[in-house]
Amino acid sequence: MIYPVNYINITNKYVNGKHYGIDLGWSSKYGGKNQPVYAIDDGEVIYKYTQKSGGKVLHIRHNNGFVSEYGHLDVWIVNKGDKVKRGQLIGNMGNTGITTGNNLHFGLYKGSKIDYNKRGNFVNPIDYLYAEDYQIISDKTKANYNIKENSYQVKRVISLNGLNIRNKPSTTATIVGFLNFGDEVRVYETTTYWSKISNTSQMWAASNYLS
Repeated sequence: MIYPVNYINITNKYVNGKHYGIDLGWSSKYGGKNQPVYAIDDGEVIYKYTQKSGGKVLHIRHNNGFVSEYGHLDVWIVNKGDKVKRGQLIGNMGNTGITTGNNLHFGLYKGSKIDYNKRGNFVNPIDYLYAEDYQIISDKTKANYNIKENSYQVKRVISLNGLNIRNKPSTTATIVGFLNFGDEVRVYETTTYWSKISNTSQMWAASNYLS
């Protein structure tokens, strides 16, 4: 899962029992106070509502057991029920709800639907998010937080017959997808014979057919 903004500047950290997410600020050099907000991974918009405290809020349910929460948005770009892709524009950072200025409140919740009466299911997003190479991390955030950065190799499928994607590095594992000849993939991890092609879920392809 990627960070929801391309300028990563954490202004308020996650504190278990007190602050159930991280707040992300802005810079006039990188998108300004209404910088774009993106979906952290593929999923479905399951909640679009104006809250008293959170302002314009979106929830996106992902296939990996998490729901992402985006608060204080200025505008919504998507609607409830929409299917979204990782990195898709979903709104802009704003100043709606109860806040001291433009920012994005971002929460990550274990489950299929956020229940604000069960806030213990919120987790620290920093433990689960990765910064892509095109995303800029502020110097202060680099100094104060352990921001994980994606490390991967770009490869292409060289099998003329295509290539199965499996949920484990084994020929007996369940097939969960398919790649065509020439498809480009990111390889995040390798074993002797297998390559992991997702950093958020178990998706493996045979290394011999990638180059």
